[in-house]
Amino acid sequence: MIFGLTQILLALGVSLQILGGGRQVLRQGMFLVLVGLVFPAVGAFIVSRRPRHPIGWIYLCFGATMSAAMFSISYADYGLRKAPGSLPAPQLGAWLGTWLWIPGLILLATFSFLVFPDGRLPSRRWRSVAWISAAALAASFVHGSLLAREAPIELLRGNSSEISDITFLVAFGLAALGMVASVASLFVRLRRATGEERQQLKWFLAAALLFAAGIPFAFDPLSGLPGADSISEGVGFAIPLATGVAVLRHRLYDIDLLINRTLVYGALTAALGAVYFALVIVLQAALGNRVADEPLTVAASTLAVAALFRPARARIQSIIDRRFNRRRYDAQQTVEAFSARLRDEIDLETSDLLVVVRGTVQPQHASVWLLDPGATR
Repeated sequence: MIFGLTQILLALGVSLQILGGGRQVLRQGMFLVLVGLVFPAVGAFIVSRRPRHPIGWIYLCFGATMSAAMFSISYADYGLRKAPGSLPAPQLGAWLGTWLWIPGLILLATFSFLVFPDGRLPSRRWRSVAWISAAALAASFVHGSLLAREAPIELLRGNSSEISDITFLVAFGLAALGMVASVASLFVRLRRATGEERQQLKWFLAAALLFAAGIPFAFDPLSGLPGADSISEGVGFAIPLATGVAVLRHRLYDIDLLINRTLVYGALTAALGAVYFALVIVLQAALGNRVADEPLTVAASTLAVAALFRPARARIQSIIDRRFNRRRYDAQQTVEAFSARLRDEIDLETSDLLVVVRGTVQPQHASVWLLDPGATR
């Protein structure tokens, strides 16, 4: 029901913006999809599978409040400025749209971290953080009640009284304190976690790191690069999707492979890019800019980089396995050593085979069945 209401509000808000000009919709397209569709969709999916888990409800509330705020602002803007008198009670829309997004954002920035991944606080000592976050929520509602006295047009322009500004700063300060402490709780959990809980935390932290890596693309000088806006906004999809995988425990152990591949191909891309640019610079210095820009020169540089792809990938994979995935690296070395012995020795004891199997595959039980040479099939 909440998810359906969120989509209705989102659709109505977008429709009003299109009627009023539509430019803002184009600028906020990916952001609207993220907060109005992805977060509530993941929340609804979690609630349908684990109705007692608070993160699903937090995501639904975040999507609902953001969509309601966007609809309210669009409603007020259309009813007060684009087509005055065409809509009833646009003043109510201006009031709701100014503050309604704050409680949802506080919930997302504090409690979603604090209760991840099992839906409970890490321990009783973290209750103070929960109370700080709850105080931030309360301050946001006080801020909203004070804004009810402001003129609608002034609210749309972003103007407000001094006392309402103070309550906003109080809510923001408490929320920032609660967010920092809640994020710290994730690292405390990670240090203690084992098994499935550790894999859940890996999913979330990997998505958070991806999100952090995309933040610089929203600011100068990286914001001027082609596709920078798509990168800075698109990485936000990683957090709700990773949360859904972690909470529902679906393919948890794929995160190790994902992290490994990200490290390998990220380092490979950087290395081959550096080689390519180095070749271009060397050719420009040796042959001049005009010759270096010829299609044949560019093609030769590209082929040289392509020839380095496989050996560079194998080398980087070995380095990363040795540093970050030691168990796999040791297992691979054991198998290679046993393969060499298998080629060189004729009479190999079965106990050696069991040692290799236990050291690499790590089964709970291992045994060898030998066929009697004199037995018939």
